[in-house]
Amino acid sequence: MVEAALARIRDDRDRGAAELADDALDLLAEAAAGAAERGDDPTALARELVRRIAVLRPSMAPLANWAAAYGAGIGPALDGANAPDAPGAPDAMARACRALGDRLRARKRRFADAIVEAARPVLAEAREIVTLSRSSTVEAVLARASAPDARITACESRPRLEGRRLCAALEAAGRRVRCVTDAQMAVALAEADAAVIGADAILRDRAVVNKVGSLALALCAAHFGKPLHVVADSFKIDPAHGRDDAVFEAMDGGEVWPERPEICANVYFEAVPADLVALYLTEDGARRGAEIDTAVKMIANLRVSAKLAT
Repeated sequence: MVEAALARIRDDRDRGAAELADDALDLLAEAAAGAAERGDDPTALARELVRRIAVLRPSMAPLANWAAAYGAGIGPALDGANAPDAPGAPDAMARACRALGDRLRARKRRFADAIVEAARPVLAEAREIVTLSRSSTVEAVLARASAPDARITACESRPRLEGRRLCAALEAAGRRVRCVTDAQMAVALAEADAAVIGADAILRDRAVVNKVGSLALALCAAHFGKPLHVVADSFKIDPAHGRDDAVFEAMDGGEVWPERPEICANVYFEAVPADLVALYLTEDGARRGAEIDTAVKMIANLRVSAKLAT
């Protein structure tokens, strides 16, 4: 079960970092609970699994951070439930393992709701918004926080066309949408009021790692004098890397050109420097540059408490 679940997270190319972090929390809670029910040590198993999850998708910081939160929390969560002579100790420990996962997922949902509220005043006057790829958090922000009459333009985001799926989801939610090729992003930005992207990671130098095409969108926004807003909670922060040493995942060239994969590059992620970001829309509100440095330190401390290198 564990190996199959890790493989699914590693190989998933259709969902974003926030969604995969939910899978990681589910895996940790069930694996730890299973260890408790077998009479094994759930803390040791969970912390080893945390280390494996942390390196599974190097461009996606939330997997490491939410896993770290589980690893840091499992000891306190089991206090009082792990005495060998306690009545029903294995079952109590298993319940505690699952309850920790539930609490962290609930916290994650609260973050997403808070980001929507932070985005409302920022996007209130925007009548044309450009985005790319598909992020569950960006989708929620555009569906719930943008003006009712705003049109949302999504670049289709080759090679897997996540932007088309975002358009379909937003249209189903009653929003006005338009899909354009990636090559049309400058045309779209010239007509727009703002650009919005998600983040698979925010690096220690505040650069934003996101789907390839994000840097081009940021540069176009700067050229036309339009703000680029990044939608991301603090668990997207990667305090261990900056732009110079970040890891950008690359996939099979066959996704680009099935008949000629040997001549194709297929890098999935890239970094947008902090000076191209107008606002970071976080669970703590709209933040500029250095205002997120406190969150960087918090995530670094969390990783240390879970015994992950930073």
